[in-house]
Amino acid sequence: MAKIFFVSMLLLCLHKVNAQHTTATASANIISVVGTSKEAELNFGKFSSNKQPGEITVTPFNQIIVHGGVTTGKDVRAVEAASFRVYGSTNDHVISLPQECMIVREDGQEAMLICSFNIHSAADPATPYDTQKVSIGATLKVNPNQVPGVYIPSQPFEVMINYN
Repeated sequence: MAKIFFVSMLLLCLHKVNAQHTTATASANIISVVGTSKEAELNFGKFSSNKQPGEITVTPFNQIIVHGGVTTGKDVRAVEAASFRVYGSTNDHVISLPQECMIVREDGQEAMLICSFNIHSAADPATPYDTQKVSIGATLKVNPNQVPGVYIPSQPFEVMINYN
């Protein structure tokens, strides 16, 4: 009986077994912590209006373009595009801006429309990590004989950063 058991075990050990073998890998993609910091507010500067409607456009490069019934002063240093920095994973996002927003006169009801937002963004090689400087310009629609005063946002315009 021991011989039969031994021969059976030997035959099992000599029998070729067909088996399949494969490998798999695992991966992960850890992105940098993303953040923003505001550097400047959008400022259309000082101007006056007359009987004609007009527009003031501030470009993302801090240039001012005036059309229609608007006159700017000689000192346009206050004109400034909004700007901020985006930190981390700057190649994996899309920046969205509103189509329009309103600014209203302090202690008044008069308003002006801000529209045609436009954006310029570029990598900032002067920083040691993944940083992008973003500048935002827009057009301010000035009504005929716009009431003088300081105009402020009825609510801040939202800059949305959507990550891919």
